[in-house]
Amino acid sequence: MAESVNNPLTVAEAYAEALTPLAVRVGALEDVLAELEQVLVLAEQVGLIEWCDSPLVPLQRKIDMIELAFRPNVSDLTCDVLGVITQRGRMNLLRAIFTAFRRRALETMNKTLVKVSTAAPLNDATRSRMIEVLTERLGVEPVLEERVDESIIGGLIVQVGDEVFDMSVEDELDQMNRTIAQWLARMQAGEEPGPGWEAESE
Repeated sequence: MAESVNNPLTVAEAYAEALTPLAVRVGALEDVLAELEQVLVLAEQVGLIEWCDSPLVPLQRKIDMIELAFRPNVSDLTCDVLGVITQRGRMNLLRAIFTAFRRRALETMNKTLVKVSTAAPLNDATRSRMIEVLTERLGVEPVLEERVDESIIGGLIVQVGDEVFDMSVEDELDQMNRTIAQWLARMQAGEEPGPGWEAESE
């Protein structure tokens, strides 16, 4: 895995680009993706990333820890990749590497990531219906990344790639407030509210 650049995002993409065909070759793309996600969650919870990033910890001790912690629990490919990342001092990029790899892996499997933020956790019926609608509209199988955001007043916010679809009640209230503000400004300027106001205000 050559690292000819110092840009963290570019380095993460380089790892993802190298790992994807390796995982495909051994028929473990989905497994490696799931394992890396589990490793990332655990590493962030226990502070392993910061520990591996510390110059006070000898490199061999870091590598031994990765072997001890993950070799019995994940595939050899996943553990080998973690070893390379650790050896090259890139454990601080683990989340970026996982994110880049997930995007490539999902594309390879003809799937796409959809981030969903809701005021309360989705129930099974709503989740199934959402997957059905998204599959029909996107033409590929969506993989939901769900997040509960209590600041959302009902509804939900859906992000596909760089596109964000805000269907929260809060957003609807914001739109209504903007419409009223525009109408008042026109009235103060002596202008007619304009066509469509009656429909908008109903």
